[in-house]
Amino acid sequence: MIDGDFAGLFEEEDDRAIARAIQALPDGFDNFEPVYDLLLNLFDSAGTDSAKKGGVFRALAPLDELAFLP
Repeated sequence: MIDGDFAGLFEEEDDRAIARAIQALPDGFDNFEPVYDLLLNLFDSAGTDSAKKGGVFRALAPLDELAFLP
């Protein structure tokens, strides 16, 4: 993911692992567009699963911090 390789992640079964990986992205990461697309896909596929939706929201918080680091 850090190298910009998102192939296969859209079909990944473990949505929570993807969300945790996004939370662990390092400072300086700046390839946000595919990550936002991936999170939107995860959110849409969650349906009524509140745990999956919660994982998406938890992943968005550090991603938002990375996007607006000084």
